[in-house]
Amino acid sequence: MSHSADHGSGAGRGRDEPAAVPALFLLLDRIEAVAREEIAILAAGRTTEIDALASRKGHLLVELMGLMKTGHATPGEDALAERLGSLSRTLDRNARTLSRHVDAVREVLGIVTDVITASSDDGTYSGRVGKAAGAA
Repeated sequence: MSHSADHGSGAGRGRDEPAAVPALFLLLDRIEAVAREEIAILAAGRTTEIDALASRKGHLLVELMGLMKTGHATPGEDALAERLGSLSRTLDRNARTLSRHVDAVREVLGIVTDVITASSDDGTYSGRVGKAAGAA
């Protein structure tokens, strides 16, 4: 969903602004694409890809902060509100997906902790394991 053709005609803007406004919309498109990708990765259970995705999100945040610091990346209020609304809905969905994933990880961790505790309490991991290993 590229917005570069819709924005940035340059009318009434500073010299650097025409490039900055489309750059902002392109960056917002990239942020939304990464959020959607993360939703798909989590839904598919491909958690090994999360670290790389977190790194990409961090880089995009740095880009966004840099672009906003220039002060030129301010498109018309209606266009920006519409674009940010779409991004906000995607990020809300992403946050809910991440929250469910974290809850699932916590639940599995609780089960594993309970199993280890129960095994320790019933003597499964008592000193005789070490003695048997040392005797061999």
